[in-house]
This record gives sequence, structure tokens and C-alpha cells, in this order.
Amino acid sequence: MPALWCAVAVRGLKAAVGAGALLGIAVSGMHCTGMAAMSVHAHSLSALDTRAPIETLMPILVVPLLLMLFTGLFVGLDPMASRVPERAGQRN
Repeated sequence: MPALWCAVAVRGLKAAVGAGALLGIAVSGMHCTGMAAMSVHAHSLSALDTRAPIETLMPILVVPLLLMLFTGLFVGLDPMASRVPERAGQRN
């Protein structure tokens, strides 16, 4: 919690670098604690769980790719984006 407070409350380059280092140490510590607490037990596959690895990986690969594609199209085809330089030129 103090690391998050420092990231929001501090001002200045040195303080921001210190807050970033503190956050990095906090995240690494939480990751290591979680990994140490986890245990994995291998079991043989049952007859009901015969899913191919590609069936599991495809949604993980396709959904973010489609999300990035649609976001890129949405941002790239935004009519307001082309008007911004025109408005900036009119103010001068």
C-alpha cells in the first residue's frame, strides 16, 4: 500500500524513480510469495478431458488480436482525428 501511495503522491524525478523502484520491489515480492504458495500436482488425463492444446490456445491468441485490430480500425478511421489539425490551424 505505501508503494501505491508513493506512486500517486510524490513529485519530482528522484521521488518518482524511488517510487517506481519501490513498486517494482513490491510487485516482485508479491509474485515470489504467490509462486512459493502454489503447488501443482500432475494427474493423468481422464476420458472426458481430451482437449487438444490448440483448442485452448486459439481463444487466447485470437481474441486479443481481434481486439487490437478493431481498436486500430476504430482509432484510425475516427473522423474527429482528421479534424484536430484543422482546428489547431484555425486558432492561430
